[in-house]
Amino acid sequence: MGRKLRHPSGKQPLCRGAYSVHLVDEVTGRWGPALLRKHNLLPYSWGFLACQCIGLGNPAYQVAGAYLEYQNLVNPTDTVPAPTFDRTTSLTYYNALPANQDFLRVALAGPPTIDIAPGSEPYFIAGVSGNRVTFVAQSSGTQGALGRAFSDTAHSKVYGIALVATPVLADRTHDVILSRGYFNPPDQQLKQVGSQVGVRWSISFL
Repeated sequence: MGRKLRHPSGKQPLCRGAYSVHLVDEVTGRWGPALLRKHNLLPYSWGFLACQCIGLGNPAYQVAGAYLEYQNLVNPTDTVPAPTFDRTTSLTYYNALPANQDFLRVALAGPPTIDIAPGSEPYFIAGVSGNRVTFVAQSSGTQGALGRAFSDTAHSKVYGIALVATPVLADRTHDVILSRGYFNPPDQQLKQVGSQVGVRWSISFL
């Protein structure tokens, strides 16, 4: 966990994010150690959320949920090829997933927290102010948004995630993507008996 992360673009943008993935015990709620840590991509749509929240103070567009993308495998040892995507990404991709793929649309597992992004310590006061917000979400339920099974018996393997605003909770067609990312093949996570897949996702404003 001590290695320096490199952003996919090779640059260090003024708004950037990184996520870690964990196994969560269903009985105790205990989160295990990070299984991976990786930078994500912020699509152009994040600017709309910033305008709504910062410019208009519209709480409907605050980040309130996450997508956990998965595929049901015949052979659980198989890996899922990550799709090619860029900053133009939209909901169209999720609506067109093939028959053995789906995504969980889950609420955040609690309010986001704010702290100080590394390197920004001189400009903020610990415990009082900061420039990094962290969101937490985890898998839940037995089927995805498209109605396909999510379970250990279906060999559901989680391989991608997204952070979303849900301005109309009952209608996902209004969702707006803040950030999106995929796991390296060795880090993709099967749904296991007695555990869920959890994600901690931090966005830094520099």
